[in-house]
Amino acid sequence: MSKFILGGGMTGLAASIASGLPIFEAVNEPGGICSSYYVRPGTKEHLFQLPDDGEAYHFEIGGGHWIFGGDPAILQFIRKLSPVRSYARRSSVYFQQQNLYVPYPIQNNLRFLDKKLTEKALLEISQPRGTFATMKGWLKESFGQTLCDLFFNPFHQLYTAGLYEKIDALS
Repeated sequence: MSKFILGGGMTGLAASIASGLPIFEAVNEPGGICSSYYVRPGTKEHLFQLPDDGEAYHFEIGGGHWIFGGDPAILQFIRKLSPVRSYARRSSVYFQQQNLYVPYPIQNNLRFLDKKLTEKALLEISQPRGTFATMKGWLKESFGQTLCDLFFNPFHQLYTAGLYEKIDALS
């Protein structure tokens, strides 16, 4: 029985490099939803490098998917695989009912929330120690019911189309 990796996204590339197994990708360029391409005005051809004159539109295949984190070892590993540009990105979560912006990630910026809500959330945040079968269960175990009700559940209901209730927590 031969083993191999299907898919040259970030996870497939990492798995192939770590395991030494061959990798098969369906398209010409690796990267999955973390990849991007350029299109010159008036054409439909996908270019995987910016033309020398810089005249092209830039598209993110994953709709603006970003690799979060700043671990130097991970960034060094990624830079060995491919040229990378780093961007400082400031993002926030908008809570319409409170007309409130909270910098992302929300669990690191609880000071922007109401004091009682912050205190409640801090009491609930923990290292996952129980058993949980789904991503939704892991989120509740890790961040508590308060942050799940406020942010994680509504976000993941939309972002995963509800699949976070079925996705294996260890996937």
